[in-house]
Amino acid sequence: MYDYILSSADEVAYTHDGVYTPNCMKIRNERLAELGDMLIAFSGRSTSGAAQTVRMAENMGKRVFNLYPTVVAE
Repeated sequence: MYDYILSSADEVAYTHDGVYTPNCMKIRNERLAELGDMLIAFSGRSTSGAAQTVRMAENMGKRVFNLYPTVVAE
């Protein structure tokens, strides 16, 4: 699946050189929040990486659609 998605992408952006660093996930989340016009998330915890990305996008004034409350309510 990963290879299919990768080959279908219009553009691929890497945020590091493949070496894990303590802040690499934060940098990735920041890029995700920056690059999109809006964010579609599935976040149910306030301390997750997804929640961090949601907060970043909201702070940038992006529209955020969190599907978690909708799915859990059903």
